Amino acid sequence: MNKTIKGVICIFISMALIFTGAIVSAEKAVGKYTYKYFTYNINSDDTITLISCDTSVTEALIPSKIDNMPVVAVNGSTFEGCSSLKKITVSSDNEYFSVSSEGILMSKDKSKLIKCPPLADVSSYNIPSEVSTIAPYCFENTDTLGYVTIPENVSTIGKSAFNGTSFTCITISNPSAYIGSEALGYNGNEKTEDFTIYGHENSTAQKYAEDNGFSFIPFGNNSFDVSINGNLYFYNDDKSFSSENIIIKNKSGNAVQYSFSSTPADVFQTNKSGLTQIELLSSDNSIITYVNVRVAMAGDSNMDGKITVADAAATARKLAGKKSFTLFENMCADKNKDGKTTVADAAATARELAKKYH
Repeated sequence: MNKTIKGVICIFISMALIFTGAIVSAEKAVGKYTYKYFTYNINSDDTITLISCDTSVTEALIPSKIDNMPVVAVNGSTFEGCSSLKKITVSSDNEYFSVSSEGILMSKDKSKLIKCPPLADVSSYNIPSEVSTIAPYCFENTDTLGYVTIPENVSTIGKSAFNGTSFTCITISNPSAYIGSEALGYNGNEKTEDFTIYGHENSTAQKYAEDNGFSFIPFGNNSFDVSINGNLYFYNDDKSFSSENIIIKNKSGNAVQYSFSSTPADVFQTNKSGLTQIELLSSDNSIITYVNVRVAMAGDSNMDGKITVADAAATARKLAGKKSFTLFENMCADKNKDGKTTVADAAATARELAKKYH
């Protein structure tokens, strides 16, 4: 075999190997792959979409590239079920994502909130005005989140975006905002007790509230901008209703003084611990809007309006893990008003009963 024939054969073998490699490479681009704790897809333009994450992970780093391909997208369900997640960070050279000062993953241009780690230390959050989209599952199971404000320019609230959080009222100012299934007022598949939505009449917020059996209170006086968020729970011995969770401004953007049409004591006397609608009044006593409030008696675990042995028993069952309490029931059981239900509350209730009957 002369050198010319050998050379031709080598060329054909080399071409075959290159062609085979191309096929393997093409095949690799189809399907799901793993990188550390992420499962990802390779897109047709040689970019990466992160589609899921190991649910046991506590900290997650969004890389800038995987196998020299840029990470450009995170699915709404990428972190679904990651209940142990405490922190998300982003590689400094990633061009598509960033993290807020509160530790929330968002798009680089800050228009989209993507994920708040469930175990992040976030009890309240004012969503920035640049945000237009809240991704599905964004705040899912962030049960420390008891107060959030949603600005008017938010046009999309994704599926289960706030499922498993701890607030019981929210204002939706955008009358046409898309609200996904179980986005608000749910803990898993269970509805949140007392959940109230404030918004415009004939809005998507009203339809969502009605479709899900939640209270809906339309904005009243059009001379004011009203924002009511968080929890409107009070004790019957509070001197008056007062809440930083209610913000009222005039059309010039200046804060407006307001008052409540009733007192905690009066509401409790009339309706015990039931959800009660009262008026917010302007300085000239005209009605600005209505709000839902609920009044607790500290130590009244079963919410019957009095402290009895049954309350001590209910608290004991809760502490033993034999009974679960709602947010309001925990407030009722919190005899010493320290923000949690403990053995000290049960002891305080017992002492009160001992004085009463001896």
